[in-house]
Amino acid sequence: MAWTSIVNGQTGQAVSDKLDAEFAQLESDILSLQTGKTDIPITVLQSSDLTNQEPTALDTALQVKFGNSTTNAYLFLDTNGTITFLKAGRYRIEIRMQIGRIGSAGTSLVLTRYLINNVQGGGGSAFKLESNNILFPCVAIVYVNANIDDTLKFEIMRDGSGYNSGGLYITNPNNGWNTVPSANILITKIA
Repeated sequence: MAWTSIVNGQTGQAVSDKLDAEFAQLESDILSLQTGKTDIPITVLQSSDLTNQEPTALDTALQVKFGNSTTNAYLFLDTNGTITFLKAGRYRIEIRMQIGRIGSAGTSLVLTRYLINNVQGGGGSAFKLESNNILFPCVAIVYVNANIDDTLKFEIMRDGSGYNSGGLYITNPNNGWNTVPSANILITKIA
């Protein structure tokens, strides 16, 4: 059963597809104005990790993994989750993580960040987990102007101001659906 948009009466999938196309065109138009180029975005990587990812101790960063090692003309993803750019350009990186905690009492503070060439980019994010059984999705989008051999990593950490619990977790649905990964990455070269 398809849901219907109250605004225009179209089915939800049609609205979603139309919005995706409009956002892609808008992004392309903005890039054209900024760079004078009309490059078409190309998806260069989509990968997921199907294991739970938990830091080993408080104040100890854990590098987020995105599945098996893979390489193509644009980048190399190693088994530890490090992305090495093989072609210079502007990239859009979207990551989805299932952040939560299972068991344990107290309040946990889970932090996330990304590093470009081992230097933190942006301010990162913090997730205060007061429940002992909580799981929710986190989506982050990062734009990178990469040079050849630049690296990109994502990390999580259990902060020492909280309880030593929490991380990235998979979900195995009972209804035959595919496993929800602990972390997923989608990289698009946009210029």
